Amino acid sequence: MIFLIGKSSAASPIRSSLKSEGGDIMYYVYILRSLKDGSKYIGQTRSIENRLEEHNRGYVTSTASKKPFKLVSYIAVENRNFALKLEKYLKTGSGRAFIEKHLL
Repeated sequence: MIFLIGKSSAASPIRSSLKSEGGDIMYYVYILRSLKDGSKYIGQTRSIENRLEEHNRGYVTSTASKKPFKLVSYIAVENRNFALKLEKYLKTGSGRAFIEKHLL
């Protein structure tokens, strides 16, 4: 189940402390845009702020050459299994089309 879909901006800060109805911490599927070359990166995490910092410090091998990054959108979901499935879908052709049409 999807709980929140958001676009990141100064007026809309990241809400990393959201909890599900059962009180569990939410998982996030996030979309980053490289400020270096404009490419997008899709991932999942429990803490968007920490993960964005890891990407921007070069700690993530697959994105280190494209830093810095800006968070452009995120989806909060109830559990990690759903987050992993959603991340996998968003990395497909139809998932990328969904991103362009609905999240960016």
